[in-house]
Amino acid sequence: MKYQVVEYGSDLSGWNPLPIPETTADPVTITPGGSADHVKVTIPNPGTQGFVRLKVSQ
Repeated sequence: MKYQVVEYGSDLSGWNPLPIPETTADPVTITPGGSADHVKVTIPNPGTQGFVRLKVSQ
């Protein structure tokens, strides 16, 4: 099983983790697709600048 987490922050040194669940759970919406699922993650407004990264491990 893969572990996926979206990390976001207002700079590149402090990250807030947001794990991606297996099914839809606020603030993550998962829409099943044919060969891949569509995943939408809603993060808080970071203000004037924001950074987001996706970490995946198996």
